[in-house]
Amino acid sequence: RRDVAKEFDQLTPEESQARLGRIVDRMDLAGDSDGWVSLAALRAWIAHTQQRHIRDSVSAAWHTYDTDRDGRVGWEELRNATYGHYEPGEEFHDVEGP
Repeated sequence: RRDVAKEFDQLTPEESQARLGRIVDRMDLAGDSDGWVSLAALRAWIAHTQQRHIRDSVSAAWHTYDTDRDGRVGWEELRNATYGHYEPGEEFHDVEGP
């Protein structure tokens, strides 16, 4: 995320080192706080971070598509969010049929 990266770039070297140290501590699956992270721990951290990003993206998209907030996304909601709002009976007139 660019906003996090930009914020990190504005930190002093001491603040950057302290934040990185806290991240390493969170990644340390062995729990020995020796300042080292194993390859397995790094892979697990990357997978966890990617999954969190996916969940956040899906959640944000869901709110965009589920406009009537009924917990389901119907064709009309998907079509309107993707292609713009269409009035009833107005069905993709600019697309030629087979």
